[in-house]
Amino acid sequence: MKNKNLLYIAVFSAAIILCVIGILALQTRPAQGVADIYLEGELVRSVEWASLEQPMEIPIGDGNILCADGEGVWMKHADCPDQLCIKQGKIKGGALSIVCLPNRVTVTLRAPKAEMDGVAR
Repeated sequence: MKNKNLLYIAVFSAAIILCVIGILALQTRPAQGVADIYLEGELVRSVEWASLEQPMEIPIGDGNILCADGEGVWMKHADCPDQLCIKQGKIKGGALSIVCLPNRVTVTLRAPKAEMDGVAR
């Protein structure tokens, strides 16, 4: 019985360590260059934030203001009650998004579309 408990603890600990490593790997991806802004599921604007030299404020709908600069994007203002989108802070890349559920706003990051310089056969 004691050996079974130790085995369960070891497996559970290994699973937690693997999850933490996976999350850290996703968050340390290099910065992506474009923020796609969706309102009620529709793409309303794309901003190339990685090349911005000055901070930029982007109004979204009636209740949100997104900020972007060369280091990332973040929600500056939201009129929703929980303010979770603001508390999330700046995102720079990886698998992170900004979501304001009450106002139906989603911001996702992606790499800019590359110019095609040839076709391999």
